[in-house]
Amino acid sequence: MALGTNVHEAQNILNNSGLPITSAVDLEDAAKKAVASVAEK
Repeated sequence: MALGTNVHEAQNILNNSGLPITSAVDLEDAAKKAVASVAEK
């Protein structure tokens, strides 16, 4: 899997932003996390 330029720096910025963001590594991971977040509510 190819990652973009400065991906680790971007992840750190988002993780430390204080915003309620859930990151994912690919579309499959994103789909699983989206389903799980809806199931929690």
